[in-house]
Amino acid sequence: MSEIKSVDGDDVLELMRGYELILKDLYALFADKISVEREFWIKLSEEENKHAYWLEVLGMNMQKQNVSLNGDERFNVPLIKSSIQHVEEALNDFRKVELSLFDALTFAKDVENSMIEKKFFEVFYGINDDFDQVMKLLKEETEEHNRRIEEKLVKCSKC
Repeated sequence: MSEIKSVDGDDVLELMRGYELILKDLYALFADKISVEREFWIKLSEEENKHAYWLEVLGMNMQKQNVSLNGDERFNVPLIKSSIQHVEEALNDFRKVELSLFDALTFAKDVENSMIEKKFFEVFYGINDDFDQVMKLLKEETEEHNRRIEEKLVKCSKC
């Protein structure tokens, strides 16, 4: 289960961390339900957990530097919250049903791709060098997840 206590507040980094953790849980569920691609989903889940850790460390470093993202107009808090809610609802639904590899890949692609299309990570540049580096890495890894998922999806067009 997710490590998210409650992501009701408006702390941008905590919301982003919560999003990464819910994706970790989603991919872990896919690993449990789709044994044929278990290792693929486990790796994605582990990588999402790593992303959450990066955001946690970044948040601690920014606190030490007395830098806050809260109140910055560039950050679309409702978008982050609705993305978390969307994945949480899907996760709960997926727990109750049989799940095909195709359906899991399609949903995962939609989730990863939506963050790329909305340029979610790009609006965050310019806070400080540490922050920019983490956002760059998150963007690159999200693009890589999207590429790997798309690769599996093409192979699975009729699975």
